[in-house]
Amino acid sequence: MLDYKKESIYGIAVYSFTTDNNIYYQVTFEEDLDPRSGRFKVDLQNLNGGSELAVDHNVKHTVCECIKDYITEFPDREIYYEIDLTHKRNISKLKKFLHWATSHKNYSCKVEVTTGSSEDGEIIYAEVLIKKKKTTT
Repeated sequence: MLDYKKESIYGIAVYSFTTDNNIYYQVTFEEDLDPRSGRFKVDLQNLNGGSELAVDHNVKHTVCECIKDYITEFPDREIYYEIDLTHKRNISKLKKFLHWATSHKNYSCKVEVTTGSSEDGEIIYAEVLIKKKKTTT
C-alpha cells in the first residue's frame, strides 16, 4: 500500500497519493446530485492525464484502504462506484472491484445495471453500492 493524504475540499473527501512510477492519483467521495439519496460517489482519477500510464499493483491496495477508511469514518453512508460496461476492459475492472467488495464481511454490496441506447449504440453501466453492515450487540 502507498501512503496517502486525506483532506476535505469543498465538502468532498479527497485521498491523494503518488505511485512509485510518479503517477498522481486522487480518490474522491462526493455527495450524490440528489442529496436525499444519502449516497456518495467514489471516483478514482489519474491526474497525470493518462488512463493506463504504468502498472502499479499498489494502486489497488491503496484505493481499497481509502474506501475502508472512508466507510469507517462515515459508517452510515452508502458509497457507489459507476462503471461503463460498454467497454470490455471495464467488465474485468468491475469483477475485481466486486471480488474485493464481497470478500469483506463487514460490508454489504449491491449492483444495479442500467441499459439504454444512444446514437453511438448500446449503453450499459453498473453502479456498485457499498455500505457498512450494521452490527448488532
